[in-house]
Amino acid sequence: MERAWNPEPPSGWVCETVLFKSEKALYWCLLQALENLWLPTTEKRLRMNFLEPSPSLLYHAGKRSYSCVQHRVSKNQTRLQRALKLADVDVAIVSLHQLDCLRLAESLMEASRQPHFLVLDLCQGGEERVSEALVAILSQATNFVLTLRSGYVDEQLGFPILQPAGITIYAPTEHRQTVKAIDSLLCKLRRVSGVGLSFQQAWSLLLFEEGLSFRSISLGQRASCAGALYQKLRDRFPVSWEEGSGCLHFEHLKESDVRRFRSRKEQFHYSELRLLKDGRYCFRPGVLSKAEELWP
Repeated sequence: MERAWNPEPPSGWVCETVLFKSEKALYWCLLQALENLWLPTTEKRLRMNFLEPSPSLLYHAGKRSYSCVQHRVSKNQTRLQRALKLADVDVAIVSLHQLDCLRLAESLMEASRQPHFLVLDLCQGGEERVSEALVAILSQATNFVLTLRSGYVDEQLGFPILQPAGITIYAPTEHRQTVKAIDSLLCKLRRVSGVGLSFQQAWSLLLFEEGLSFRSISLGQRASCAGALYQKLRDRFPVSWEEGSGCLHFEHLKESDVRRFRSRKEQFHYSELRLLKDGRYCFRPGVLSKAEELWP
């Protein structure tokens, strides 16, 4: 499933994507993976520089701060670029929200030694500028570039909020095997930490249109679907629907019809059929484009 969410890498580059159940889980596994890859010691310290980090990232970085790992927050982009030119950065994690991508690319080109990992954090914004950033930065980068993304799905009527996040690892084509190794490490950390997507979460992602640009299922959309379905079924079933409601109510249903409605959950996320205390059935349609798709 994750490969379906991989963006198309620029020419000469390869990429892999790993998904997590939340932004916090992403940050935790990212920091752990960077340490595992670097294996810092007192003689070989890991120097991590942050530019406009999120509070969540700083919190997790603080939890992992010890003598072999040095965390530094640059006050502005100029100071980060100065550190890059002095080859004083092993990992740079920068927010793309207000980043001058061309200036950063110039600093990478002028640096005597580039950071081993350049991380572009889009969790706080800047999604619309990711193409601009990658075009500018990847043309000058020689090591690994990671992009961090988070999405938001707001489910109405009591359904939980889903806030998945993903890491995409970019590297030159000659580092293809290393990219696969990093991808494998992140997957192992995700599994050990128990922060992978549930089956329900993974299934929901497949219903969204592109990448990690998540689409919200609002009450208005659900009500529209319920209304369209009501028009389709009202001549065949004892069904009622209130204007603006996201549910259909059936006075009674045959067992075969009950099975048919419940089977729709496998095809249309978050469809639900419930037996109420008064003996009626309540059906709540999920993600639909046309009523005919649910009940041909």
